[in-house]
Amino acid sequence: MINHVLKAEVLRNFIGKRNDQFQSEWVKISGERLAELLIEAMSRPTPGSSVMTTNFIARRLIEDMRVKEWIITAGPHEGGKGDATRGVDWNLHITLWIKRKSYHLTCKEQPQLHIIQISGPGIN
Repeated sequence: MINHVLKAEVLRNFIGKRNDQFQSEWVKISGERLAELLIEAMSRPTPGSSVMTTNFIARRLIEDMRVKEWIITAGPHEGGKGDATRGVDWNLHITLWIKRKSYHLTCKEQPQLHIIQISGPGIN
């Protein structure tokens, strides 16, 4: 269940979507939906013993988004073709910038769009 007060606090700092050579004018996800995905991720238990679980990282991002400007720099897109060191990534990704720091949110589409992993500065 979405905490609407928290979502409203996060959306106050949403400054829009990047529109330059790296991002088309249309983005397939709204700031509101991205906030919901992160709130859902922080509420969902994550298996494993690591402190840096997806729900822990999502909680950290939400806290930053409550007080810092943030922007969606790339809406849902496929992970890429891979290279010599890593294979093709068929998962969807969303790129989020919070005050000049870029985070990559890896998502699954089934049973509904949800975040399964978050990578970025200071995240192991």
